[in-house]
Formats: sequence, structure tokens, C-alpha cells
Amino acid sequence: MSSAHNARLTLIDRLSDGEFHSGEMLGDALGMSRAAISKHIKVLQSWGLDIYRVQGKGYCLSQPIELLDDVWLREHTDVPALSAIPVIDSTNQYLMERVGQLVSGSVCLAEYQQQGRGRRGRAWQSPFGSNLYWARLAEACHPMPSRNTLAATLIARLKDALIDYEQHGLSSIMADWPKLDNFIDRPVKLLMGDREVRGIERGIDEHGALLLDVEGDITPYLGGEISLRRDD
Repeated sequence: MSSAHNARLTLIDRLSDGEFHSGEMLGDALGMSRAAISKHIKVLQSWGLDIYRVQGKGYCLSQPIELLDDVWLREHTDVPALSAIPVIDSTNQYLMERVGQLVSGSVCLAEYQQQGRGRRGRAWQSPFGSNLYWARLAEACHPMPSRNTLAATLIARLKDALIDYEQHGLSSIMADWPKLDNFIDRPVKLLMGDREVRGIERGIDEHGALLLDVEGDITPYLGGEISLRRDD
């Protein structure tokens, strides 16, 4: 890990309390000039951290952040291996490159992904220390649990779900699917490349295929990239 990288992570740790920290104090703590601090701050802002500066007061995060604690997470999760990496290219790629080395059930978390991988190789980025994907819980959960507690809980539930799926397949979740499917019994547009099919979404079958009702004729769609859109 480079010295610049270490300096930026130290800055994040200092700023994580949401209080003001002067450039001079940060420079003294890290053994560098205020100009160097300013350059590092610009990089952190490019990572998605909302840091602002007030003349005479210094730098401050728009709100405090709780950083992932790998020691705490290892103590509070039952997984064979857990890596919490501050900055990484892609957690997906990290695990794929170690498939032959890691035990099944190993977990990788990151504060910031520089080359996160979406579906079909698409790239995406995520702001540092803000999210555990793919929803923004702060809009629906009050009060918010701590990020570390949330991470540990998600890991435990995901582990249980994967074991259950390995043993029983989709049958164990079929009864609950209609309650979780936001599109069920609603008009949708099914997009598959250049092809578009309109109909009523009727859930999934036992193979996980999407069921689309087109004028009373229900057809399963499985494979490729399927994107649903509301048709209203």
C-alpha cells in the first residue's frame, strides 16, 4: 500500500467524526504541508466523500461516517474468511481471482470500489464509506442501525439463504415471492436487447423464469439479460 494511500485513509479516519479539522492540525498529524493535505482532500472528494472547507475552521465531512471494522466483523460473523478492504478495484474481481484459494462462504467488503462490476461487465463506482448495496436504507429505516451491525446481519442472512437454496432450490422461497415482487400482476415492458414485449408480470416459475401474461398467454422468459420496466 502506497504512502499516499495510507495518508488518505488516515485523513478519512480523522474526519470520520464529522467535526472540523484544520489543515494545519491535519498536516501536523500526518507530517505534511497544508498544500499536500489539500491535494489529498481533492482525491477523497473524487471518491465521493462530501468534504467541505470553511475558512478559519478547516475541513469537515457533511456528516459523520462509521467505517467498517474488520476485527469486529470477524468476531460477529460465522464465515471462514472475511476481508474488509478500504479501497479496492472490485470486490467481485477480488473474490473471482481467489476462487481456488478461498473457502466457500468467504466474504469481501470494501469502503470504496474504483472499478466495481455490474451486470454483463458494466463498470460502476460507489462513494466511500456510504453504502451497503443495492438500496438506500436511510430513506426507509429510522433510526439506522450501525453499518457494522448491518453488515454482520446481512452476511448472516445471506449465508442462511445460500445454504437453503443449495439444499432446496427455489422451492423454499416460491411462497414468499409474490410478497417481494414489486412488478407482480402489473403491466410491464420486458426488454431483451432490441426486443420489447408488453404484458402482465405473473411472477416466476420453479426454474426462476419470468412469467409474462400477454393477452392470456403466459410465457416463461429465462436467460440473457432481462430488464423490466413499468408500462404506465
